[in-house]
Amino acid sequence: MIRLMVLYPRGEGTHFNSEYWLTKHMPMLSSNLPKLKKWEADIAAPDSPYYAVAHVYFDSIEDVHATMSSAEIGTVMGDIPNYTNTSPIISTNTVSATS
Repeated sequence: MIRLMVLYPRGEGTHFNSEYWLTKHMPMLSSNLPKLKKWEADIAAPDSPYYAVAHVYFDSIEDVHATMSSAEIGTVMGDIPNYTNTSPIISTNTVSATS
């Protein structure tokens, strides 16, 4: 399984609307990314260097590549300015162990 971690860094002059992100943006993933397995959304503690972290799961790296090159990803990425002006950091990881 592949997990994309999408981190939203805090910084001077940045903002993040967690209510919009949780209620509008994150549910949008399920309806726009057909190869998506599941997603999780974390709101970071106030002293964290990040506002929030999304965990987005796919079966394979091929599914990630297909999703990132799909027309539907444009809808998801185009929604980012509706809740933040910070540039997200995306880390692609193989889930190696779980309990």
